[in-house]
Amino acid sequence: MTPELGGLSPEIIYEPDSSENIENPKKYDAEPDIYHFNFMGYSGRFHLGWNNELYVYNTNGDNKLLGVSIEKNGSIIEITIIDKYGYKYIFDESNTDQIPDSSGELKLDIAYKLSRIIAPNDRYVEFSYESTEMTTYRPKSFYCPNSIYDLNNQNSMEIIPDHQSEIEIYECMAASSVLSSISVDSIKIVSFEYESLDSSVNDQFRKIENGSLEEFEDCKRLKNIIVTNPFIVNDTIKIADFTYRATQGARTNYLNSVTLSGEGTYTFGYHNIEDENFPSIGTREVDHWGYYNGRKSGNFLNIVSKNSSTLEESINTSVRNPASNYAKYGMLNKIIYPTGGFSIIDYEAHDYSYAMRQTVSNVFLLNLQEESGICGGLRIKSIANYSSDSTLLNSKNYSYVKNGISSGILLYFPRYWICYSATNGYNCVEPNVNF
Repeated sequence: MTPELGGLSPEIIYEPDSSENIENPKKYDAEPDIYHFNFMGYSGRFHLGWNNELYVYNTNGDNKLLGVSIEKNGSIIEITIIDKYGYKYIFDESNTDQIPDSSGELKLDIAYKLSRIIAPNDRYVEFSYESTEMTTYRPKSFYCPNSIYDLNNQNSMEIIPDHQSEIEIYECMAASSVLSSISVDSIKIVSFEYESLDSSVNDQFRKIENGSLEEFEDCKRLKNIIVTNPFIVNDTIKIADFTYRATQGARTNYLNSVTLSGEGTYTFGYHNIEDENFPSIGTREVDHWGYYNGRKSGNFLNIVSKNSSTLEESINTSVRNPASNYAKYGMLNKIIYPTGGFSIIDYEAHDYSYAMRQTVSNVFLLNLQEESGICGGLRIKSIANYSSDSTLLNSKNYSYVKNGISSGILLYFPRYWICYSATNGYNCVEPNVNF
């Protein structure tokens, strides 16, 4: 379960009828946080409203058949979801993923893990987690289409070409909870074992593009799952072992195989995983929606122009256009079964025949208009199943067409802006200049 921040900082809880908000209006949060849940076949959203009333919506069933309750004391402590059969699903604050708050301490919950399931007959399932703090590194980039100048003695300007296009990597601390065991009525039946990533091991090394920070610290990956008999001591029912492989260029981890005791090994293949040009973590070669597009340009951000008469914006470069042949990099394309048979999966680009646009002709209100094109991401084109001797057994093709045209509707197209602070020739700071 993940919260979507609305209004002010997540350190401030949305309580519109709270006396603290009335007495301290600076802490009044006028917009609720939206909580997204997706577990065991249930999905949807909810938020807290006036008089602590909860609103549940966008579920994959009848919204009224799911009940939600929250126990809180300044911050959320426990979230309980009850299904139509009376089963309670409890998300406990002790099992969360966290990021630093404004003081730098890991206190802000960004994900709640399922902690317990209680049946109507009071039997229960408990999920135990291990919490680990880790440091990850993320890219942030900017591109300046014009020259950046240094005002020297207020009389001359010196161009600084090195600052035309920059990318930097910044640290991001996080605390993550990984599932360690599952118990039924306090009897452990499933255990999860992990291994820490080590840059000295060939299949674990990863790099970050254009950054000097080459490792994730304290990261773990799943090694095996062990299922035991709850009624017989040391009686193992099933073991699942996981192996991994790294891409040729960027050394990014991918699941290579899963071996199930008593069944055999399932092996996985991926698009272009052996390509020396496989994108690194933090690559700038992405389209408008963040998918890899292989465009090797120093201009990460788009050059955007605005019509002075209509105020309509247009993007003048193709550097962020989607490219499905590159977006396929790393996509699962083959599964080999213990019998020797295998499945081949093919993909194609998303397309659309209608788009939601904001134009001057519609007073910049969202309007659905006829427009065709390609957008980011992929969808399954076909799945073919083969026997161990490569004989085609069956196949399935997928079509995304309605009334002779694409059934796709483009709901979102990003807009670009820049916020920066500058010091002019008189040493006066101009903060938060927006474009």
